[in-house]
Amino acid sequence: TYIMVGEFFIINNDYKVEVISYKNNKEVTIKFENGFTKVVEKGVLLKGKIKNPYHPTLYNIGYIGEGKHKSYDNSKKLTKSYAVWADMLKRGYDDNYKQKHPTYKDVTVCEEWHNFQNFAEWFEENYNPKTMQGWCLDKDIICTECKIYSPENCCFIPQEINKLLLFKRNNKGLYPTGVSFSKQNKKFASTIKKYNK
Repeated sequence: TYIMVGEFFIINNDYKVEVISYKNNKEVTIKFENGFTKVVEKGVLLKGKIKNPYHPTLYNIGYIGEGKHKSYDNSKKLTKSYAVWADMLKRGYDDNYKQKHPTYKDVTVCEEWHNFQNFAEWFEENYNPKTMQGWCLDKDIICTECKIYSPENCCFIPQEINKLLLFKRNNKGLYPTGVSFSKQNKKFASTIKKYNK
């Protein structure tokens, strides 16, 4: 079968791609509707067995994208960056999770981080596996009122701090949970109860 430049093909998930260059049977350049280009083999194209890296595969919003960051390592285990990314999207877009955790009702993820490559790049710059083992991705310390996971709002914190809820707003009061204001001496006080102490 001869392939012509300008010819269109339908691939996985009914995406339409256009042939923009044909060098030989192993080097056919195709262009997706969003402008992304990829070099594929002729036989694979004819069968339509091509994945669009921008197709939302996680909660109908997250996609892998094109770049160096992988979802699995050499031992076929999820990479740390992918696991954190997937968990973040779960908090933002999994309806069952939101029902069990109402505080995440209005939480979303910024559009930039719908692309795993973008999140993984930020993750590598901000997470140190030697000193941050077990630390959590948090969006509440930097901005206590924020409902969006984004590079500007997020950081990594120890799990113990994440569980304290000191940075969560109390529905009944003006101050974070555990914080009170004394009108008598005009000072704030913070208290916490852990291990029954």
